[in-house]
Amino acid sequence: MKTEQQTRIELIDVALKKAGWNVDDPGHVVQEYDILVDPLQVAEARTPYGGHQFSDYVLLGRDRKPLAVVEAKKTSKDAALGREQAKQYCYNICKDKGGELPFCFYTNGLETYFWDLGNYPPRKIVGFPTLDDLERFLYIRQHKKSLTDELINTDIAGRDYQIRAIRAVLEGIERIRTALEREHCPKVNIRFNTMFTLEFPRPTYLKTDKKPGAAIKKTTPQVTRLLEVLQGEMTRGEIMKKLSLKDRMHFSKEYLTRAIDGGYIEMTIPDKPNSRFQRYRLTDKGRRVIEGDEG
Repeated sequence: MKTEQQTRIELIDVALKKAGWNVDDPGHVVQEYDILVDPLQVAEARTPYGGHQFSDYVLLGRDRKPLAVVEAKKTSKDAALGREQAKQYCYNICKDKGGELPFCFYTNGLETYFWDLGNYPPRKIVGFPTLDDLERFLYIRQHKKSLTDELINTDIAGRDYQIRAIRAVLEGIERIRTALEREHCPKVNIRFNTMFTLEFPRPTYLKTDKKPGAAIKKTTPQVTRLLEVLQGEMTRGEIMKKLSLKDRMHFSKEYLTRAIDGGYIEMTIPDKPNSRFQRYRLTDKGRRVIEGDEG
């Protein structure tokens, strides 16, 4: 059983370094970040450090301002125990330092959760985002404009029932767009004219110059082997290990690409094929092959 300090050194520090965060550079990552607070509003037990809170880690942006808070728990504890504490640190940093509300992470070294406070609920992730990732998330948050804020041209549709109908449509589209963003799906283009359309970009790996009907009719032995070892959602490395393969180029050409092009497996993040969070899973077609209904 690891202590919290051991968990931080052996697991969390390592995970942060893998994402490019230099935990030894206080200009990049500040450990035991000091937050000034009103002693009467601190939910934690009173200590000689009244008026201060100390966040386990604060990740800094290129402007050296707090970008994210990481709350650590030892491995024997549920990571969710740090959720409220991390949330409190984020809001108190924003109140103390001003600026943007930091992103929120809480982890026990084995499970890590990401929380964009005020926008999306917490979700479990594998590994930490990079500095570029977090700054991109912040840019999206800062420049996001809700469709429900759009003004309706009352010269065209000025009656109450027309306005209510348009508002209902805009709210529905906004819910769709929010759900897609939460799942990191490709950006949806919304066009308005006499009617409106939603355009869903086709993932680049599905684009092909082949004529209809030219798709793979039968799986190759390599693809069949891949489908047989693929369980749930797996990384490229996990699949290669199951197949006892070491040559990444051979695996990509003869196994992975053929399985994707044939529609037997799919990416979990199709709009970011090279994401380090990328995983692969069976499609309905792939499952039918395993069950012997197609091949």
